[in-house]
Amino acid sequence: MIRKTYGIIARTEAGKPAGGPPKYYPALLPLRKATEEDVMLRMEREYGIKRAEYKRFIMALEDMIVKLLETHNHIELGALGYVRLEIQTSGADRPELVTQQNVKKATLHLRFSQVIKQGLKQLRFEKASSR
Repeated sequence: MIRKTYGIIARTEAGKPAGGPPKYYPALLPLRKATEEDVMLRMEREYGIKRAEYKRFIMALEDMIVKLLETHNHIELGALGYVRLEIQTSGADRPELVTQQNVKKATLHLRFSQVIKQGLKQLRFEKASSR
């Protein structure tokens, strides 16, 4: 079980005079984000993976994803999940009028695997103590 604390925030409804009476909701606390340094330290401590090995692997994975995007729109990453390339486009009246200007935006999506998503089921939310 993984414990995750939450605080309480107040919200009013838009469109009501003075926002109306507030409603109170749980909200994740603004805890410090885990940095790459945090990940490296824990990987070394918990799995014996040295910092240089971690850095080399991450750099190789980044480089390989970029290279594979040239010939693939979907890249399986095994137990991690997958990366998918999508584009937003505009249309043209005839096929010969379609150019790269019709590609408006490219977006990469990282979708985590079921193994990682199962970690959400281990979360138990606890109200933070007010001090």
